Amino acid sequence: MSHTSKIHDLFKVLAAFSAAQLIGIVLIHLLRGLFDAYWYNILLNAVCVLGANVAAFVIICGRGKLPEKSKGFAPWELSAWLFAAVFLSCLAGYLTRLIGAQQTISIMPKGADLALYALYTVILSPLAEEIAFRGAALARLRRSFEGYSAALISAALFAAYHMSLAQLPYTFALGFCLAITAQRCGSIIPCIVIHALNNLLTLAVSLSDTAAAITDIALPILGSAAIVAIIVGKKYKLSK
Repeated sequence: MSHTSKIHDLFKVLAAFSAAQLIGIVLIHLLRGLFDAYWYNILLNAVCVLGANVAAFVIICGRGKLPEKSKGFAPWELSAWLFAAVFLSCLAGYLTRLIGAQQTISIMPKGADLALYALYTVILSPLAEEIAFRGAALARLRRSFEGYSAALISAALFAAYHMSLAQLPYTFALGFCLAITAQRCGSIIPCIVIHALNNLLTLAVSLSDTAAAITDIALPILGSAAIVAIIVGKKYKLSK
């Protein structure tokens, strides 16, 4: 792959990312003043930000193509990698809290608003973001970059997409793990599942001190064991 082709593919991904942010922000500012309801703002964000994000990536980058499979997971390994991905993202989130950056929601919605927020967080966001970042964007990047390089670039864009310096380690770790999963499986379905579980876990911790206590004990044990299993099994190396 020539240097020019690499720059071209990287430019396409960056152009899609920039276009998605610009379109989403413009639409939100144009429409936000129409209603002041909490549920409307959630739906507005879902349509404007997530919708624009998916559209830009699919049109500019990959037209809906999925990452080409490099090397599949063994059944035990996919389960191990799922735990490892969630563990690493939670560990990164914990490190950000050590410097005073709270990852929890300051004002948690209730009732119907909470149900809508959960729908947006656990289903809509993982679905849309995986189509964009681990679908179209990663497929385009893998045309020019090796497995780990493509994963790192897509993870950096995923972290930048969340527009939070405090969450940068958290989103980068999760994005990198999801990119590897997509490349190994040749599918974004496992990524959607992992992403949804991660968001569900984050929501549960925000709502319940008990859930937070359980994850503080369970995830270090399961995640550490999963990482060791993957390394010992020598099934973590990516190929083009």
